[in-house]
Amino acid sequence: MRWLSTAAYGAESVLEREVRALLAREAEVRVERGLVAFDGTLEEGYRIRVESFVASRLLALVAEFHTKDSAALRDAAREVRWEEHLDPDETFAVDVAGRMPDGEDARLFALRVKDAVADRLRARTGRRPDVDRRNPRVRLHVRVLDDCSLLCVDVGGGPLHRRGGRPAAAAPLRETLAAALLHLMEWPARAEGGRPLFDPMCGSGTLLVEAAAMVRRLVPGLRRDERLDGWKGHDQVLFRDVLERARERWRVHARVPVRVAGTDASSDAVRRARQLVAQAGLEDAVQIAQARFDDVEPPQGPPGVLFVNPPWGERLGEVGELGALYARLGDVLRRRFLGWDAFVLAGNPALARRIGLRVRRRWSLQDGPVAARLLHVPIDPEPPRGAAPRWRAPSERAAMLRDRLRRNLRRLGPWLRREGITSYRLYDHDIPEYHLSVDVYEGRHARVDFHGPTDGEGARRLEDAVAVVRDVMGLGETDVTVRVRRRRDAAREPYPRRPEAPRWLQVREAGLRFLVDVDGHLDTGLFLDERRLRAFVGRLARGARFLNLFAYTGAVTVYAAAGGALETTSVDRSASYLRWAARNLRLNGFEPGPRHRLVRSDVEPFLREAARRGVRWDLVHAGPPAYSDASRDGGEDFDLRRDLRRLLEAIGPCVAPSGRLVLSIVARGVAPFDAPGWNVSEITSQTRSRDFERARSAHRAFLLLPAAAGTTRGVDAHRRSTS
Repeated sequence: MRWLSTAAYGAESVLEREVRALLAREAEVRVERGLVAFDGTLEEGYRIRVESFVASRLLALVAEFHTKDSAALRDAAREVRWEEHLDPDETFAVDVAGRMPDGEDARLFALRVKDAVADRLRARTGRRPDVDRRNPRVRLHVRVLDDCSLLCVDVGGGPLHRRGGRPAAAAPLRETLAAALLHLMEWPARAEGGRPLFDPMCGSGTLLVEAAAMVRRLVPGLRRDERLDGWKGHDQVLFRDVLERARERWRVHARVPVRVAGTDASSDAVRRARQLVAQAGLEDAVQIAQARFDDVEPPQGPPGVLFVNPPWGERLGEVGELGALYARLGDVLRRRFLGWDAFVLAGNPALARRIGLRVRRRWSLQDGPVAARLLHVPIDPEPPRGAAPRWRAPSERAAMLRDRLRRNLRRLGPWLRREGITSYRLYDHDIPEYHLSVDVYEGRHARVDFHGPTDGEGARRLEDAVAVVRDVMGLGETDVTVRVRRRRDAAREPYPRRPEAPRWLQVREAGLRFLVDVDGHLDTGLFLDERRLRAFVGRLARGARFLNLFAYTGAVTVYAAAGGALETTSVDRSASYLRWAARNLRLNGFEPGPRHRLVRSDVEPFLREAARRGVRWDLVHAGPPAYSDASRDGGEDFDLRRDLRRLLEAIGPCVAPSGRLVLSIVARGVAPFDAPGWNVSEITSQTRSRDFERARSAHRAFLLLPAAAGTTRGVDAHRRSTS
């Protein structure tokens, strides 16, 4: 039989060595881009299917045609004796891969081969088989090469990276690619020498499980639900015999010592990794712990192999944010992992260069949409000279930024101490050369929001800014977070959740406490520019029924509750933000429940239902986003420029006749002055804090009263409360 085994591009040589080892004989093995071809018996094919760690698919060649035209291929495929491979009562599916000719679509190839198979079986048997894309009994495969098309039976039953039992939401690193990486790192030989393997950003643990399984001969076929009985060429007795021999070899090696460990900052990732390890039965071989990368230390024992797959920066702006992480990665490796062999899987060459360590060798790989380079970075066994990491020293050109930060500290310091403010904006685009803002939280952490390009000169300015902020504020290596902002196109971009794990910091404000996330979210959860607005709402809330729309993390609700509100209702469409709001309430002694309701809903449907039931509130706060995309949850998107008037019309029936609406707007050029049914006063000058006087993007605040109530009562109350 002629067999084809596919692999990730760049891993063909690894698969070739694995195939030769499994055949255990002299054999002609031909290597093409993305596949290895060889002649072998059915038993040898089964061995590849069961024992190969690297093979992506195992295909039995049925026919080869020197055409890449889908119509010609359909006509030729009708002459293939498909009745020898599947019964018309079985379901089947057709997969297509390879180099499609110009203007051709893989789906068209699949459709025409499917028609050819069905037509042939109907002509020979009088019955036409059904197609089942999800769970076919027989899977056919079309491989389109440069000068021909190969028709095959997929003896693997689909992609072989599915080892079985991987938890949902697992990492994009496929098991077969992980195995190829391990071979390129020469892991099996290093493991025999007693060296450990460590992954400080292990995600869901795919590579760690493959590493331990490889040493203990826990081959992939023993971790899959093997079914092939739909294919007529299948020999179940022979296949079970191959499986049992593999199982015997695993029993012999099941207790071979192996040292594999990993950490990840995300508790969810750690949970999934431990689940995967348990499902593979490798708990004694693989240890998983939760730890931030900056805190990791090498495992006890001799230097070993370190593999790390850091974030690649796929979202626009992330490359600039991740530059400091890659620089830190290089420093952690050269200071803590002396004598180790480090391997970095890098998807972005510019970021990889920021590691700053000599690369001995690199391999290019691609598996589906994943294109990356594996870099071998041997670490010097001698510690580097100098106590401070190289990236902490800013360049001379950053002197003007350092001077401005120090001047701002001197200017704001007396006011901050007098007002008891511990979280504030230190810098906001003061100097044209440095388009960024700096927020300080409790004097212990700083957020740098960078507005500008992150390549060339922009990247160098960002590096300088981070170094200067650390220097001026006396912060540690991990105490400055960078976020690169891009112009939000009404943004068709809400505030996205980032892949990093949350890093919680408790901050104080006006005697209240709030949790901010300095890493995991694009925004920290506490808008510092609305500090005085929150206090204003708190003063108005005494004895009032309070409604907070677009509640976010509930900071305004906490102020209202602390101000003496009779009851509070907070509405947001995000379950994670409402959980955050509940934590903020509890942090200040207010238990979510009947008196402090948290409601997950889009705002407008909530308001329509409240109006229908005749529910009204004495005080309403609304802080709508510039844009919110609710389409993924089946709702409607919200565009503040377009929908503000509609929102105010929905709020109106829910405000008591003597009630007030406090509106905070962040979109430029948007104001509620033409809203029918409302008397509107802008109160921005009274709610803007001193540290945001220069801010380009601070909020505008408005006090709205039902038209029949007049315009002065609310403004007068505000003036009295701030006097």
